[in-house]
Amino acid sequence: MGEEIPFEALRAFSSDAEEWTGVYQGKRLIGIENGDTRAHQYGVAVDIGTTTMVLSLVDLQTGRLLESAKELNPQIPFGQEVIARIAYVVKHGKQGLLEEQAAVIKVICQMIQEVFQKTQVPSEFICEVSVAGNPTMTHLLLGVDPRTIGRSPYVLTLQKEKSIPCSVVGLNGLSSFAQLDALPTVSSYIGSDILGGIYARQIYKFPGKSLFIDIGTNGEIVLGDRGHLYACSASAGPALEGMMIHLGMKASQGAIEEIHIGEEGLDLSVIGGGEPLGICGSGILAAIREFVDQEWINQRGRLVDPTSLEATDQRKHYIFEKEGKRYVRLINDIIITQKNIRHDQLAKAAIFAGIQVLLEKTGYEAADLDEVVVAGQFGSHISEESLLLTGLFPHEFQGKIRYVGNASHSGAYLNLISSQARKEMVQIAKGVDYTELSVLKRFERLFAKASRFKKGG
Repeated sequence: MGEEIPFEALRAFSSDAEEWTGVYQGKRLIGIENGDTRAHQYGVAVDIGTTTMVLSLVDLQTGRLLESAKELNPQIPFGQEVIARIAYVVKHGKQGLLEEQAAVIKVICQMIQEVFQKTQVPSEFICEVSVAGNPTMTHLLLGVDPRTIGRSPYVLTLQKEKSIPCSVVGLNGLSSFAQLDALPTVSSYIGSDILGGIYARQIYKFPGKSLFIDIGTNGEIVLGDRGHLYACSASAGPALEGMMIHLGMKASQGAIEEIHIGEEGLDLSVIGGGEPLGICGSGILAAIREFVDQEWINQRGRLVDPTSLEATDQRKHYIFEKEGKRYVRLINDIIITQKNIRHDQLAKAAIFAGIQVLLEKTGYEAADLDEVVVAGQFGSHISEESLLLTGLFPHEFQGKIRYVGNASHSGAYLNLISSQARKEMVQIAKGVDYTELSVLKRFERLFAKASRFKKGG
């Protein structure tokens, strides 16, 4: 018996054509195209971050990445982080869910058009879209109710990998047979973005002890111990990515990304050079590192009282108080508030405490780890000096830190071009031992201890 031809393929079939090309997903026939289209097989890999989205056009014949686009996640107006976006659905119900889904679909379509305009590749030859993201982003993309993620016992409505027609979610203008592939998730807060990173970095095959940390709106942490994987997720919030700072911006042209305090005052490093337009997340973390070292803030993260400083004290030229609130003016209108420092303080405490939980669970000390892998677009901009001296990481990690950039996007790309990668990621997802930090009493103790700043980290 011959292979059954899908109904949608039959609708696109034209008997006038002299030849036809079968479109397969793995071994499954999903469509028939008129003519010989074998030289035109393309896909897109998409990382849907809570703050930033990245999309790449890929030639499926060669695996070559042709062009990429990056945009802020359009769901930010619904909430800066995942809990707020879930809360929007709680408040507005199905309509809220559809609004958030429509926003992200619209931007994906815009990015697809952007890469097509640069490459002149016809969008109708896109036959696959591979997506990686945290569980909430995946639920919202697919239009699946995410509310169970945000409440105990934190279960997933959608956990297994999914492959559906792109048209189902409104991704139109591609091949009529285009499939949307969403990688599986591990838990309510460890999603396909982290799964992709584990696979891309081969953490599950590392012969020693490896710590993988994706630093972003959430701090997802995975400890690999010779094939065994332990994970947790620490809520960092959008502060570390510069989203809650006055004149805060993403790490792009004009952003202050590094700061040093010397005898002559503040030395600001600006991406691309020139006058700063704002400050990104790595810049404020660097500022806090310097504030700790130069005693502009105390152990509790409180800025010193400017009225108590001598006129010759360098700090008095930068720290000021207005209506009972304290600020640091870096340059022109770019300021860091006491609230900014507090938000980063809470984020660094959550991540540090999360690391400690996994170390305690496996019986290791920080010094026992062989490598520390930092992933995420934001993470790649943070210097080792900032990670250690702000207390975001234990000082024993010095010299062991490796940066891998956007590992989530790498996972989406590998899923797109390799059926073997897809199979292995599905298996990896089943073997991760996840710890929910919010239910651990000792996490509160570790968090409180980690929230303190101390000179030298």
